[in-house]
Amino acid sequence: MPQRGGIYYLPQTMSVYDDHRGGIWTGLNWPGRRKLLNHLYDRLSEHGYLNGLGEARAAEYLAERLAEIAAYAPASLRPISLYPDQVMNAPRSRVTEISRVSSLLDLETQLSALTAADQYEEALRLVFRFLSAVAYDRNLSRASRSRRITSPEIDWHCAHIGGRIAAAQKILPVAADPAEAEAGPVVLLVSGMAEDRDGMWEATQEAIEIWRGQRRVVVLSTELLATMPDIQERVGPEVELLLNTDHTLVDKTAWLIWHITRLKPSRILALPARNDVVIAAGLRREHAPRIHLIAAYTTGYLPGCHSYALDGYVLRRPYDLAWFHKLAPRREAIHLPRLLPAAAAPEPLPEGTGLVTATGALVPGRFEGHYDFGLHLMVPVLLKSGAHRHIHAGPLSEAMLNRIRKELIRQDMSPEAFVHLPESRDIGADLRAAGASLFLQGFPWPEAGALVSAMVAGLPVMAHQNYLHPALSLADLCPEGTPVWADAEQLAALIRGIDAPWIAAQSAAVAAHVGSRHSAEALRATLGEGFMVPVAPGALPDLPVPEGRQELRRLMSELMEMTVFTA
Repeated sequence: MPQRGGIYYLPQTMSVYDDHRGGIWTGLNWPGRRKLLNHLYDRLSEHGYLNGLGEARAAEYLAERLAEIAAYAPASLRPISLYPDQVMNAPRSRVTEISRVSSLLDLETQLSALTAADQYEEALRLVFRFLSAVAYDRNLSRASRSRRITSPEIDWHCAHIGGRIAAAQKILPVAADPAEAEAGPVVLLVSGMAEDRDGMWEATQEAIEIWRGQRRVVVLSTELLATMPDIQERVGPEVELLLNTDHTLVDKTAWLIWHITRLKPSRILALPARNDVVIAAGLRREHAPRIHLIAAYTTGYLPGCHSYALDGYVLRRPYDLAWFHKLAPRREAIHLPRLLPAAAAPEPLPEGTGLVTATGALVPGRFEGHYDFGLHLMVPVLLKSGAHRHIHAGPLSEAMLNRIRKELIRQDMSPEAFVHLPESRDIGADLRAAGASLFLQGFPWPEAGALVSAMVAGLPVMAHQNYLHPALSLADLCPEGTPVWADAEQLAALIRGIDAPWIAAQSAAVAAHVGSRHSAEALRATLGEGFMVPVAPGALPDLPVPEGRQELRRLMSELMEMTVFTA
């Protein structure tokens, strides 16, 4: 029994003792040091250490710290130059990690050497591996969260190699007769058709729905992503599918060029994966009168943006209009609001509905980090502010569930006030069936899929300020006047001001918004002759596009050191 007071337990390790002349760092080899640094960086990121600095200062601080740490790396991990003789001797083993390339100049040197030697497969494989590293490198992914990355150098080399392949196999396309092309199909070039985190399948679905019944639709899939076994059932019998089964990138590129030339399309819409060099290499200016890139990605590397074959871009967010206009002011920007899977307006919530807040996520791990607005911290705030219950649809770890329950108990609230729907397939429908009447969007990180599903169910929406992040803006999804909160105090104040008439009015506004704007039929009826017509430069949204490291060359040359963290 304690003699002088209570006993308290701290779960954290407060200190350690090492019986040697150095510290933890000196006792590790380089792989161990790199693992330790990686762990340290992850923890700093999860705790939002840099959040308060602002984007510009945080980027500068991060670059300085990473450069200092990189100085400890041995020479074998530093960027190295790769010369043509090295490339010719072992091209397949040259680029497997970004840390093996000090700049895009090294990559261009390799590509030029391989192309000059007619080794087109090796050249495309080189670009494919490099873009795979760019797309999946954790540190470059962090650096690109708030910016897009493009590379005119990579786009040019892909197009050049594709032209060489077409000439070698005598399949160079010839511009079709305008009258013949006008009667041709709409052709979608996609890397594959599968459920994915980047939203490529949703964008492909929307493009198909837009043209269904208006034109013959043909989908050419290079199958860099696995194709769903029931894909024909999903797209409908009237959509023609051509799925490539070749193993080499050269054969895939030749297949693509040959089929597009044969089809003589009236319009081409390209949606490549981040590392799909086949579409970038196979697209020719002569293929169709109208060629547009569907820019579905919110952040990270964007392939093919600088292709000479493009007339412009199909964009789904207002911010994208401003960004791509700055990227290529003379190309067309077509605004296509995101479609919702509802042909008619949902039924609004009835009068007298009580306040039950809800969140949801399609992607596992969205709510798992230690954020200022973590779910375990926000649920008690919502309940204290007037919500009768809080419902979460989607996967949550046992650790997060335990944190939520413990926090509710600690604040003298019933754990039964939190309801979890772990196996939700239709988030909006499941939340509404469970009694939800307000969907909270955007914390700790925005996810459009859950928001779309909630709106289709007619649920009112309240958005965190992350929802308005310039690179992730979804401002055309929600009705005008959607309330936005920035911190727990603002959220609590907004929740306290909600009553049953507000819920009914907001639900009716969401239902009308969905029914009038976000189905293919409604879009065609609303836009009329303006359907798929480029936005006039004077009508582009006046949104600030930050000056930053938006090109891959600059990002690699200035922040290359962060790849020392790659595990």
